[in-house]
Amino acid sequence: MKQFSILITIFFVAHFAFGQTANFSLPIKNNKNYDYAVLGKTTEGIMLYKYNKYESMVECYDVSMNLKWSKNAEMDSKTNTIEHISVHNNKLYTFFSYQRDGNVILAAQKFSAKLESEGKNVSLDSFPSQRNEGDLDWFVKHSEDKRYYIAYYVKKGGDNSITLQTILLDDKLKILSRKSLTISEPKKNMVDELLDNNGNFYFFLADQERNNASPKAIYTLPRFYAMKKNGSISDVHFLSDKSKRFNSVIIKIDNINKCLVLAGIAKEKKSEQDVPGFDISKWMLDKDSLSVNQLETFNPEMIKEMTLTPESEIGNFEIADIVLRFDGGMILIAENSYITTQTVEIPNYYSPAFPTIRTYTYLHKDDILVQSFDATGVAEWHQLIHKKQTSENDGGFYSSFGLVKGKNSIRIFYNESIEEQSNLASYSIKQNGTTTRNSIYGSHQKNLFLSPKKASQVSLYEAIIPSENRGYLQFMKIDF
Repeated sequence: MKQFSILITIFFVAHFAFGQTANFSLPIKNNKNYDYAVLGKTTEGIMLYKYNKYESMVECYDVSMNLKWSKNAEMDSKTNTIEHISVHNNKLYTFFSYQRDGNVILAAQKFSAKLESEGKNVSLDSFPSQRNEGDLDWFVKHSEDKRYYIAYYVKKGGDNSITLQTILLDDKLKILSRKSLTISEPKKNMVDELLDNNGNFYFFLADQERNNASPKAIYTLPRFYAMKKNGSISDVHFLSDKSKRFNSVIIKIDNINKCLVLAGIAKEKKSEQDVPGFDISKWMLDKDSLSVNQLETFNPEMIKEMTLTPESEIGNFEIADIVLRFDGGMILIAENSYITTQTVEIPNYYSPAFPTIRTYTYLHKDDILVQSFDATGVAEWHQLIHKKQTSENDGGFYSSFGLVKGKNSIRIFYNESIEEQSNLASYSIKQNGTTTRNSIYGSHQKNLFLSPKKASQVSLYEAIIPSENRGYLQFMKIDF
């Protein structure tokens, strides 16, 4: 296995209020336009995956964000495309594709935390390399405890149907089953796919409506199919009825309380003037039935607290995350997200009668709404975090927020403004809704431009936040 030269780095450490500590990797010029993903933490260190169209590598950092080593992520085949990589029990699990004898081979392989191979790759499937690109997409999902992995691809049929071909594996990369599921639905209705800790696979769909006035989809009739580990396939199960329209949805598996949870921002179809709110559906897996299906509209007190304008209306709130609780309750997080445009006339000095018309598009990420619900879907408390973020032509890379889930609280952090001199603000919210605010970092101190929404939690109280600034890539680790 090819090993890149090890860089000796100088680490920076800073201490902040409330016992928070930050460490920084050395800024590296990102000449090859690497994208990246934080894989997690092992006994070897914090693992990062960096890749572009032509190469990929795994990097290992110590707790002070010193680079320990950087290695090429080569499989048994020298020419491959990594589709999925994850960390579990100090092992790295890789799923990749490569070409051989005119076919594309889908395979999986396991490595140690030092990226040393622990056996030959496991061939999962193959198909002709001359296939029509776009007819087949390959995905990998793992269960929450990472004891099960499912590799699957989606074929689009000519009769407005889709077929899922699935390969279920355990954490020893032993193939447990191969199953096929054909559904008479258009591919555009796909919403998400999830795997539970028992090896059962769930495939979620919803009718989607789009119009030219808004880039956002409207979802109706969320539903799912279940492909059990024993091979049986369920009939379709509906999580809501036709009376509700969702502007955003998130689905999660509650493995502790054995249920599927769907949450979104929705309102009744009765009229456009209806007030939206959090909609919750819970499907109990042991009883195979819907136990909660409730719309909690935003109440007048909550709406009064919101920072609303004609552009930033109440209907722009979108579901951002679900934090599941041990008692079966949950905390829902939504963010006010919308787009505005501005048309500017620029004088043409050579032809004054024909000025240049230029349109600017701005992405806004404003207030964050946090609301707690008990196991039956009854609202308990809410908190509104006021923020105002506006960016242009960056896809909102530095906007929105990051989230860390602690034992007795959650932390939400974000850039106070979208500029290099911004502070990183943080809110700590306890189980009873008590909130503490503080500024945890001034990014101008290290010439950083942090992207909180790309933060990854690597332990109960540690998060890695990337910074991309003027062509340099850097990572900051915060200990909360």
